[in-house]
Amino acid sequence: MRSAVLLLALLLPGGASAAGLDVVEGLADVIAAEAFCGLDYDQRAIEAFVANNVRNDDLEFTGLLKGLSFAAEAAQQRMSKSAATAHCAQIRRLAARYAFTGN
Repeated sequence: MRSAVLLLALLLPGGASAAGLDVVEGLADVIAAEAFCGLDYDQRAIEAFVANNVRNDDLEFTGLLKGLSFAAEAAQQRMSKSAATAHCAQIRRLAARYAFTGN
């Protein structure tokens, strides 16, 4: 997945997001896993995360987020049961850490 992310970042005009590829990739993974992991995110918490971690003049962020979210959703459909369990366990922890869920 990381190589696909880097390729996508290189293909987009201007390169990687000013927010940093790790922030965009991580947020895309967490957002893509919302339904897959049976979660329901607080939309205001997502807005706060973006406000605190993405510059307001970052033109690449939304395009990268969209492409990476789509790729993550496709990858989730190919996960084994055990991989999905581990994936969702960490997604739940991240979602709670950033207050996307009430947990």
